[in-house]
Order: sequence, then C-alpha cells, then structure tokens
Amino acid sequence: MKTKKERMLMKSILSLFVQNEVLTAEKIADSIGLSEKTVRTKINHINVFLEENNLGSLIKKPRIGIKLKATEQQRIAIKNLSDSIIVEEKRVEQKKRVEQTINFFLLEPNKYYSTSFFSSKLYLSIPTTLKVLKEAEVYFSKYDISFRKQRNKGTRIEFQEIKYRIAFKNYILDSFSEKHIEDKLLLLFPAIGVEKIAQMIKETCTEWGVNLSEYSFSEVLILCVLAVKRRYASQKIVIDETDKKLIEKYNEFSFSQSIFKRMNNYFNLSFQNEETLFIATQLLCSFTLGDESNVLQYDEKLEKFTKECIELIGNILNVNLSQDEILLRGLLLHLRPVLFRLKYRRNTENSLLPTIKHEYQTVFMAVWAISPLFQKYYGFQITEHELTYISLYIQAAVERNQTPLKLLLVSHLPRSHNQLIINRIELNFPSLGKPEVISRHRLTDEYIKNFDIIFVTQLLDRFIDKVILIDNLMTEYENKEISNFIIERTRLTFNSLPHFDIKCHSLFDPEMIFIDQTFKNKLELINFLSEQLKKKNIVTKQYNNTVISREKATSTAVGNGVAIPHGDQEEVLNSRIAIVTLQNPIKWDDDELVDIVILMCLKMNSEEEIEKSKLFYKQYIYLVEEERVEMLRSFKKKTELYKFLIR
Repeated sequence: MKTKKERMLMKSILSLFVQNEVLTAEKIADSIGLSEKTVRTKINHINVFLEENNLGSLIKKPRIGIKLKATEQQRIAIKNLSDSIIVEEKRVEQKKRVEQTINFFLLEPNKYYSTSFFSSKLYLSIPTTLKVLKEAEVYFSKYDISFRKQRNKGTRIEFQEIKYRIAFKNYILDSFSEKHIEDKLLLLFPAIGVEKIAQMIKETCTEWGVNLSEYSFSEVLILCVLAVKRRYASQKIVIDETDKKLIEKYNEFSFSQSIFKRMNNYFNLSFQNEETLFIATQLLCSFTLGDESNVLQYDEKLEKFTKECIELIGNILNVNLSQDEILLRGLLLHLRPVLFRLKYRRNTENSLLPTIKHEYQTVFMAVWAISPLFQKYYGFQITEHELTYISLYIQAAVERNQTPLKLLLVSHLPRSHNQLIINRIELNFPSLGKPEVISRHRLTDEYIKNFDIIFVTQLLDRFIDKVILIDNLMTEYENKEISNFIIERTRLTFNSLPHFDIKCHSLFDPEMIFIDQTFKNKLELINFLSEQLKKKNIVTKQYNNTVISREKATSTAVGNGVAIPHGDQEEVLNSRIAIVTLQNPIKWDDDELVDIVILMCLKMNSEEEIEKSKLFYKQYIYLVEEERVEMLRSFKKKTELYKFLIR
C-alpha cells in the first residue's frame, strides 16, 4: 500500500501531465522539489500504474520530453483519480482527528475539554474542530454515551459504566490489529501491569484447557485492564439481578472468576462480583466453554426453541432435519451466544452475507421464517447477519441429509468408451457417485421413474426433463452444462409445491395488492402499506412502528429485487399479506434495490394460524425465485396477480 507521501507525489505528477502537453524530468523535479533521478523512478512507476489500469501511458521523446498518451476519457479519469486522492487524504486525516478526540474523552472520561483545547491539539480552526467534535459525538451515541456541555468548562462524556467500557474496548479493537493491542494498552496505561494481566489470562486458559481466539483474548485483556483502571477510580458496574442469576450458571462465569482470583492476589484489590459477571457476559457473546450439555443443563427453553426452528426450516425445505443430531448440537452451541449478543445489543457482521444470499438463496429465505420465533421466545429482533450464520448450518445439514441422486447412463458406445465417461463423471462430480449403464433399447418407463438424472449419448425420440445429452468425450463446456443441470434438479427438490395451499388463500386480498406504485423510499412505502392495513382493521396503529424498528435492526431484502418486511405479531389483528410492485426500484439498504415488497402480517396464536403461517413460509420461497419474480413484475392488474396467487 502506498504511503500518504507517495500518493501525494503521484497525484502531483499526474496533475502536471494532465495540464501540460510535454514535460521534462527537470521541469517536474523543479515543480515538486525532487531530484531528477527520483522523478525518473517515479515516472516509471506511474507509467506501469497507468498501463495496468488502462489509463494510457507515458511516452518518452528523445530531446523533447515526456508526453501523456491518453484519450479524453482517460484524461478525465486521471484527473478524477488525482482529485479522489486528495479527497481520500482529507477523509483519512479527518478520521485520525476524530479518533484522537475520542481517545482524549475515553482516557479521562470525567474531564471537561474546551473547543480551544482540541483546536490547539489537532491544529485545526474552531469551525473544523466543531465538525470533528460532532463526528465524535455521533460515534459515542452508538453506545448511548452523550456529550455534556457546560459554559466556561467545555464538554465531557456522560455514560453508564458498562457502556463506557464497551465503547473503550471496541475503540481499541477497531483501531489496532490484535497483535498490537497489548503494546497499545502499555502506552495508554503504563502504570498498570498489562503484561502481567495478559500472563494471568494465559495461565487461566491453560488451567481450563481453553483456546481463546486472538479476538476473544484481546477482548478479555482490554476489559481486565479497564477493570483495574476503573477500580482505582472507584467506578462500579451495575448488573441486573435477573441477569446475575442467569450468567452465574454458565462456565464462562467460573472461568472469569479464575482470572479475577489471580488479579485480586497480584494487585491486592478486591474486585466486585459484577466485574466477573461483566467479563463472563462478553465471553457468552463470543464463544462457549465446554459442550452442549452445559447449555441444556441450564436452558431447556433454548433446546425447545432450537428444535422448533429446525422443524420449521425443514418443513419449508421439504427436508427432514429433525433427526440430524449434528445440526441440533451445532445450533445449540451457536444460538446461545447469538441470544446474548442480541440481548446486549452487540452487533456482529458476516462478510459472506451477499454470497450466502445469492448462492444459498432458498435456504436463506427459509431461515428468514424463524425471525418471528426469536420474537416469540425471547422478544429479540434477529439481524440478517446472524441469519446468514444460521443458514450455513442449515445448508450443511441439507447437503448432509440429501439422498444421493441416482444416475443412469444410456449409451450406444462400446464398454471401454462407457468406462471413460463414467470415470470422468466420478472425477468431475464426486458427490454424485457412479452411474448405472444400459443400452438405449433397454430404456423403459420404469428406468425413467427410478433415476434422477439420465445421461444419454444420443438424442432420444421423446422429451424427458431429467435427461441430458453428453458428448462422447465430456468436454469442459459440457461439464459446466452438467453442473447447471444438477443444480437445477437439486433445486427442484426444494420446490415441489408450485403454488400456495388452499389454506393460505385467505391471506391474500385484492385490496391489499398494489401494482406499479411509486414511492421515494422504503419509509414512505411502509407507512403507506401500514395505513392501508390499519384502515382494514388488519393491524393496530402501532404495527407501523414495529416494522420500521425491525428495518432499523436489519434489512429485510432477500435478493432478486424483493423485500419481505414484517412487524410484531402482537400488533396483527388478522393475518394478511400485502404486496406492492413498483414502477421504479427504491433503495432498500446500502447494497440492494427493491421493486417488489411483500409485507407479512402473520399471527401465530392458534393451531390454525400456526399451520397457515408455516404453509405460507413453505411456499413463498417458490414465489420469490428469479423466474417467478419476473412473472410478478409482468402483472398490470391486481386481479391478475391475485388469481396467480390463489390458482
């Protein structure tokens, strides 16, 4: 990565070439204050950069100079690039100043700082300093920490102790790599035995046979250092009594006690029990000590919840997952920290989210169906990032439980050639197994019925949807065709129900279908739909707020230009589905545009309603597949769309 100085030099030289027809190394050297030798080296580097990025090239003309050979479009791109370098440098500088400001407030949280103090420390004008302070205030607001301003004193932060420590911990974790965190803590707190605390945590891990990840180790180290620092300042943590009783049941609490026992002896300090509980809570949000027996021993509700989630998802996918012990154990261990993260509003992000939503779309949308169960059991709103992790468990279980496809090769070729084809099928598609081989004249309806995929070396005299024609040598192109065919055949096993069950028909109402609408943004659309539903006595007036609240917690876009917002079922009076198609897509979140919105108002307060909801979730997956979405977009009348839904 280029340093700031190198980027600025590159920007300066590029600007000179854009502004001048021909330049000499001497002229460039005079302009930017470098030696001619250095300039020649920089020009060579810049020329490589231009050519690699298709931005033209630098042409050297003997006894004349150096000329930029570029089209007008390329010149514009180079100018924009040099401008963006300046913008980026300013952004980086601004970010550093905000971080410095946050650092001051965190190190001495009870101290008032004047604007002139920051102005002098950051070498900024008062107006620019105020902008930096505003950004710092926004950062702290994420942790419910506010600015307290007092005339003639300045600004200090106002906070709950737990929120302060979490903000401090995340600031350090976000600003430095794990391998440098211990060094950073030594600089921030030189009077506290940071190295000794790190050693005590390592000793506790050895004693317990626990292998903390680098991230979890850094978390514990930071929080232990802060515990010592804040103990000297006589600052105490407050934890709810109900939470205390829950946390004390888990191994994480005993593990934390072991750390603090060592710290008590070393620092000759008496730490309150809440300190142990607080670090145990952070560990509960991250990982599990021990196995699922510890989870089940103290939380039978979690086992019931997990089994209901598995049953619902399996029902939607037409796959029996209820007997998969690997899935149950995996989800039990995974869901417990998920629930703690949701309870303590500790957000986590999954960088695989776009990939999972695209590659495992069917599974991801099935997993979406358990969102109301989180609300029902725990009162939490699950985020789509957490759902993607659960989707990976389910995808693995689906693949584990999938019955292998039965293959048949119908061939007119000699045995040696057939063996070559079989070997190539096994080599390129090892998960499929070995196909049975028959000659063409033996192909009967019984064979067609009993096999999932039928490879043929010659065209048949009739169309059979499970048949794929292959070349005698199975080329690379054909391997791709076969792969796509297998994916399609596998996908069809999920979607054996091509339309909604008759029990779901009452969920649809032509008056709740809106075709070719126009809205500026998703908030306007949600407000409109909620109002229409309220007028029909389908939801309460509070329903709209719960939909918006859920959207703030996590996006409900599921891909293919579709969003499936929903609110709390407590605010639903009568189960209905509202559908909107848009003339122009609207931005639903940072990454996705949406032009079809399916607002789900589902009650689950009776056996009949529960069955109806399960059937809807089972079948709506088919509705939002790419080809069906295109069909939804094609309808120009609400009656046509309604008939399509209840056909």
